[in-house]
Amino acid sequence: MRTVKKILLITLMISSTFLMVMCKSENKDIPKKKIIPIKVIEIVKSKNPLPIHTSGKVSSEEEIKLSFKIGGIIKSIYVREGDFVNKGTLLAELDLSEIKAQVEQAKVGYDKALRDYNRVKNLYKDSVVTLETVQNAESGLNVAKSNLEIADFNLKHSQITAPGDGRILSQLAEENELIAGGQPVFFFGSSGKNWIIKAGVTDRDIIEVSISDSAKISVDAFPGIIFKGVVAEIGQAANPYNGTYEVEINVSNNKGKLKSGFIADVKIFPSINFEHFMIPVESLIEPAGNRGYVFIYNKASNSITKRSVNINTVTDNMVSILDGINEGEYVVAEGADYLSPESEVKIYE
Repeated sequence: MRTVKKILLITLMISSTFLMVMCKSENKDIPKKKIIPIKVIEIVKSKNPLPIHTSGKVSSEEEIKLSFKIGGIIKSIYVREGDFVNKGTLLAELDLSEIKAQVEQAKVGYDKALRDYNRVKNLYKDSVVTLETVQNAESGLNVAKSNLEIADFNLKHSQITAPGDGRILSQLAEENELIAGGQPVFFFGSSGKNWIIKAGVTDRDIIEVSISDSAKISVDAFPGIIFKGVVAEIGQAANPYNGTYEVEINVSNNKGKLKSGFIADVKIFPSINFEHFMIPVESLIEPAGNRGYVFIYNKASNSITKRSVNINTVTDNMVSILDGINEGEYVVAEGADYLSPESEVKIYE
């Protein structure tokens, strides 16, 4: 009997030992949850306006397409692209052979109509012809006079002269080329006028832009130089091709540095203030359009919560958030890319 009890005792001890070893082995296989270090900042509400970034092309405030009124063969072009010209300078002219012949034909027709009218009028005084004959002769004279005026006008506009002091921005035709009436020959920019920039702005930004809002402009041709500008016009309809709204900016203090065609980087500073939250760009994860996510840190429970936010704009290293977070909360500023809602975190300074 004692032998049986002894065997049972030994068996029980072996079983207990085996179970302890197994438990220790299982505990070893369970990995410890990794604690991710993060840095957080307090969310503060801001009312400061954010600059609207866009780009546009520099052009003269007054740019004109110059052309001949009538078609013909270009006889001479006296200027080239980039030339500065004074008001009244002859820029180009057509071959005048045909046009002068038309003027001469109209002049002969007018002289004949005038003689016919005077003869009929004298005959009417002698009661040889009727009043209707006089009236018809007078109508013919008026038609001939109009034809002469048209021919003289076409002759005058068979030459292109500079409408003011300015520069030939581009030349669109060459000598001996047959050109139609109204087809542009030059693109002319007046000097002494302000430079302007026409830039496209999205529908989210256009509602913040007002007339007289200030702007800062920079161009690659003059690195480090900032030109000042003011919003002069705001488009009321979207461009059907790209969906943006055109904003015209008057540029001042250019000191003759700017040239038509420069591509400008523009920052518009809206005068309209609105409430928003500024957070570091590192806080934003999974951005898609105007939505994204951030992690909010709860100090009491040392835990994080993933939150959807409405993005207003991104500027420099900060993101403007319209809603989804609250003032006084803490947002993860560093380490957000390594987190999931189940992550354990530790704050570091």
